[in-house]
Amino acid sequence: ASILLKLMKPEAKIEDYIVYVKDRYFNDCRYSVMTDALESLGWKQEIKFDEGIRMTIKWYQEHPGHWKNEAT
Repeated sequence: ASILLKLMKPEAKIEDYIVYVKDRYFNDCRYSVMTDALESLGWKQEIKFDEGIRMTIKWYQEHPGHWKNEAT
């Protein structure tokens, strides 16, 4: 969430938008991706994470009709 906020509204203070709450007892500590399994299937990263997030934000900004009614 903090990455998205920095990209979408760099002047914003993170504490004004993100509220951290106590984790649920059943959550995993983290979710990891087994990249070697993906690569064995022929998958290759073509777009870096930061660029992919920027592209995703831009798409949502340019296509509000696909999501705006669902989000409100």
